[in-house]
Amino acid sequence: MLRYLRLALLGFCLSTSAAQATPRFLLGESVTHTNDIIGDGKDRWRTATVDISYFFGPAAETLPGRFGPFIELRARLEMINPEFVALPYPPNDRPYAGVLSFGIASHMRQQNTEHSLGFDLVMVGPSTGVSSLQNWVHTFQNPINPQIIQDQLPDAIYPTLSYEFAKVYGAGTTALRPFADLQIGVETFARAGFDLTFARAPEQGFRVRNSLTGQRVPALNPKGTRQLSLGVGADIAYVFSSAYLPATSGVAPRPFRTRLRAGAFYQSRKFDLFYGATWLSPEFTTQREGQIIGAFSLGVRF
Repeated sequence: MLRYLRLALLGFCLSTSAAQATPRFLLGESVTHTNDIIGDGKDRWRTATVDISYFFGPAAETLPGRFGPFIELRARLEMINPEFVALPYPPNDRPYAGVLSFGIASHMRQQNTEHSLGFDLVMVGPSTGVSSLQNWVHTFQNPINPQIIQDQLPDAIYPTLSYEFAKVYGAGTTALRPFADLQIGVETFARAGFDLTFARAPEQGFRVRNSLTGQRVPALNPKGTRQLSLGVGADIAYVFSSAYLPATSGVAPRPFRTRLRAGAFYQSRKFDLFYGATWLSPEFTTQREGQIIGAFSLGVRF
């Protein structure tokens, strides 16, 4: 399925480039995997995602000063479980959801202000094939109770709009980035938070925020340089609605969500490596505790 996601995004990249008067180039690719197995070691709730992004724009090392020239084409696969996938469905746990989305975003920077505007089509339900994929993976260890798959959220498509605004304050190798974002669609919320980065050298390149964990994963980095950076961050969101927790599920979403995160990034002349861990607060009223999600990204230079 990962191969098909990449092919779909590349096809859209090429068709978009042909339609533009201004030349655009495929600048790079970012693939990030998140999983609670590489976090708190458990398999529950917001358990796993794969995010693929292709960055397409002018051959420049800095973000443009307006929306349009620099675009991100992205695909996302997510598996959302109840707490115990091998046991019968508990009445007070969240429903299973298989999620697949395709979207486009544009990023810009004016002085120390950054903006990101995106639109995604988020597909939920058995027709996405996500539950079949996860069921196949689990046949080798800890098989999923058939009732979990049978009672998953039904097929639906949610157009989703997102916008992030951030200010960047840098002092040499330390950078503070307070931000706010708004999403309307599959989950509707308003969020505010910050990211603080410590590096051996001033940060270069471009980072993209992982939607689940909030980690700012390195995406485009100048070649031939070495870099080591550490980052921490936190944010809080007010949730207006969530299609992942409908009233028919019997569980109620919590109005506030908190994320606390830390990560490390190493760039060499041959590869880029990122790992981060994020604590997610409980998302629904009967969720007994939060969870820790790990995020991993590896890029190899040829």
